[in-house]
Amino acid sequence: MKKSLRRKLIMSAVAVGAAAVGTTASTYAWFVSNNTVTASEINGSVVESNANLFILNGENYGQSTNLNISGTKLSPIAIKKNSEVDNFVTSDGTVVSVSDGNTPYVSFELKFKTTGIKENESYSLNISSVTASATTQSTYTAVATAGGLTKGQQVKGNVTESLILSYSADAAITPTTVKASQSLNLNTDSSETQGNAKEYYKAVTGNDVLSGCETITEGFGADGYKALDTNKDGYAVKSNILSNTDEFSVYFVVWLNGDDEKCFDAIASQAWKLSLNFKLVKTTTSK
Repeated sequence: MKKSLRRKLIMSAVAVGAAAVGTTASTYAWFVSNNTVTASEINGSVVESNANLFILNGENYGQSTNLNISGTKLSPIAIKKNSEVDNFVTSDGTVVSVSDGNTPYVSFELKFKTTGIKENESYSLNISSVTASATTQSTYTAVATAGGLTKGQQVKGNVTESLILSYSADAAITPTTVKASQSLNLNTDSSETQGNAKEYYKAVTGNDVLSGCETITEGFGADGYKALDTNKDGYAVKSNILSNTDEFSVYFVVWLNGDDEKCFDAIASQAWKLSLNFKLVKTTTSK
């Protein structure tokens, strides 16, 4: 077909793989700690459509990319406003510290390049879909009857139900620049993880879970797509991509939402993997 000989719109698929290992069995709710999640690789591939989008692979742009990330510890955190500014906080409300070089989340940068966009066109870069899955399974034995659980019950869970992806097209995300409005649930299906971790934690420890945290409402369903998204365009992570935009970066953080009622001990020792699918979406055409 003649149209297929014209400019191509490239949809890029970027896969993020990670493994989590829990070393404690006596933590509760979003106080799961000492579990190490290692992002082992980020890789991408492209398929044709109707303009050009490429991902940086080493020193060159192409149709695929591979990036190794390792040694990152993933522990539960949340987003809470501090003087009207969103912050990553720990279980006691303290702003997450990265002064020692350690962060409780996985962060990475993806660089893109566009070609073939006409001067009267504007595009956005969208995450069209995701695939998040737990690659290992684990169980936890409830020590109390609370939160919909029975003492002695073998509790199952899926770590992806508490994983969040935050993004920024401006700069690398820090504990004081993260935005709840730019954060997405990687799996909004909460049917696999049993019980209510918040209620269980309070019953077992006698302590209240940190209140006032920001709720992440947007995200992707079990099928990997945004709900009721007939065009499967997903979510825009960078807007106003023009003919002279050329190269640009988007910054990401994957974190474990301690404020989620499914952030439970049963997920502490699970491994997980993630793929992100990107595409350009036309937003305006001037006459």
